[in-house]
Amino acid sequence: NSLTNNGSLTIYGDLAGTTSSSTFVNGANSTVSITGNVMSTGTFNVSATNNTVLYISSTSQTIKLPVSNYYNLVFANSGTKTLAGSITTNGVTISSGTLNDAGYTLTINGSTGFTNNGGTYSSTGTVAFTGSSTSQIGGTVATTFNNITMNNSGGVILNAPTTIDGALTLSNGIITSTSTNYLKLTATATASAGSAST
Repeated sequence: NSLTNNGSLTIYGDLAGTTSSSTFVNGANSTVSITGNVMSTGTFNVSATNNTVLYISSTSQTIKLPVSNYYNLVFANSGTKTLAGSITTNGVTISSGTLNDAGYTLTINGSTGFTNNGGTYSSTGTVAFTGSSTSQIGGTVATTFNNITMNNSGGVILNAPTTIDGALTLSNGIITSTSTNYLKLTATATASAGSAST
């Protein structure tokens, strides 16, 4: 059983497959918004170019591990959204509510980057910037991270104040900051050098 969304779809409730072979596909340039559980049975294919998945519950939601990766990932409304494992995405936007990484790794492999427009990022894990496209950390509010790993040859631009409580690992690429959109390492943070930030 397979269902493909090629437009804009909002699911008020659970998106569920009937068997382990059930598949939901979010097509290129399409959007799916979900308030409930996501494919507790079956697979979630959401890697198509410029597709967006929105987790919009006002209560708790678990982020489904997709077949390969997410393209655009958005979190909205007051509920806490929790990763079920490590995921890769082109970009993440927290519009409201809380994103909890549960100690897993959130890999950002695209230019959209990490945007916080009014939510909370609860992190005991790692955000890893990879790839070669210039990425960014931005939004309307500052974000505190646990660990950040920098392995993006295109670099990361800070468009909002950014704080690290855990470890900053610079393997490849440059983090560009300003006096306003600064990078702060707390007293508990550590840094290992590879490339420099400016």
